[in-house]
Amino acid sequence: VRCALIMGAAVRAGASILASAAVSSLKGRFTLVQMLQRYIFTTDGRLNRLRYLKYALAFGFFMGLATFVLVFVAALITSENSTLVRAVQVLTTLAGAIGGWALVIRRLHDLNKPAWWLIGLLIPIVNIIFGFYLLLAPGTRGYNQYGPDPLR
Repeated sequence: VRCALIMGAAVRAGASILASAAVSSLKGRFTLVQMLQRYIFTTDGRLNRLRYLKYALAFGFFMGLATFVLVFVAALITSENSTLVRAVQVLTTLAGAIGGWALVIRRLHDLNKPAWWLIGLLIPIVNIIFGFYLLLAPGTRGYNQYGPDPLR
């Protein structure tokens, strides 16, 4: 039940980010690309545990959906095993990895750890422990070298 609540919150957070991007772009303030840069593709600042989980789940869901749609369209235009389909898969995977790494770096900043700790995700078995650490460890209270406390 708790997992379903967290998943629902992540989807709502992702929908909220996209909806606010749409509304803001209608007002002429932000485009969807600017919103993604502001919330996902940045390494500035800190992310607390809950916001990290919401952003990661929402970003993963929407990247999966975008990959499915883009690969489906590419397969309709060409054959299933074409170079275009493979290129779309590689580019969406790369975009997803870069966005995921940016989220991890911001979470590490909340833990007052440098970005090079990201290497822990590349080591088998260590990456599982590292993932639990990112999800469960409380962030640094108050201001640290990466910015103010995101909970304050």
